[in-house]
Amino acid sequence: MLDDIDPSGTTTRVRWEGEIDIATVRDFEGALDAATTKGGDVLIDLRDTTFIDSTGISVLAKAAITASERCSTVEVLAEQPMMRRAFALMNLDLLMSFDPPLERPDGWDDRSDTAATLGQPGRSAHP
Repeated sequence: MLDDIDPSGTTTRVRWEGEIDIATVRDFEGALDAATTKGGDVLIDLRDTTFIDSTGISVLAKAAITASERCSTVEVLAEQPMMRRAFALMNLDLLMSFDPPLERPDGWDDRSDTAATLGQPGRSAHP
């Protein structure tokens, strides 16, 4: 679902309920594409989302990259602990902001390898 939430028209909210998986990812991608194409910042509300698989995470990353190319930002509202852990493990906060901010799992705080290779296809973060 796509909602305009900023009276000045500079922020668009995409609110998703339920699961984001292979069965629903096209609809999710369509909503994010519409939001990023519109221009301005994008707020993705996943507080009522119960599950996201790798296809959904890929769509999130694509939306953040598209927004960045247009000098816009993406912020994700997410509370489900397993989803937040997956986002943290994948360092998605290098591409977009999260509310509340992501926390790294114990003993895994070095993001420098990922930051150095992010967005460079075919390169691994770990040799």
